[in-house]
Amino acid sequence: MALQFDWYEPFAEYWARGDSIFKDHTFRAGLVTSAYTFSAAHATVADITNELSGNGYARVALSGVNVTRSDNVATVDFADIEFPTVTTAAWTFRRLFIFNDSMTSPVADALVCSILFDDTPDDVVVNPGIQFIAKIPSGLATLTL
Repeated sequence: MALQFDWYEPFAEYWARGDSIFKDHTFRAGLVTSAYTFSAAHATVADITNELSGNGYARVALSGVNVTRSDNVATVDFADIEFPTVTTAAWTFRRLFIFNDSMTSPVADALVCSILFDDTPDDVVVNPGIQFIAKIPSGLATLTL
């Protein structure tokens, strides 16, 4: 099992052209089932389908967002992503998506990236009473500008 990181192309384009998309912005993460089909062309949260719901699930704010750039390579890092504890029934999901909750121009709620947790691919199941924490390796999110 290995993580697979995928950029949403519209966001990468905003970043490459120098839009202010990180400073003082809030980023959130959510989880989707295997019925969601990733497309790099997806642009906003409205393009997300088959997001989890119920059983204590809620999107969460990211903390520790840090953006660095060296020549033409940019890297985004953030703290581990801590979701609430699962309540009455298991969560079954395949991907995590991250979006910019503060961005309003050129689009609102711009999708940033998606992470496939198991490249077999297989579902991730988190049972009731367990808190899911996504531990994302430092430097996973890099973009050549």
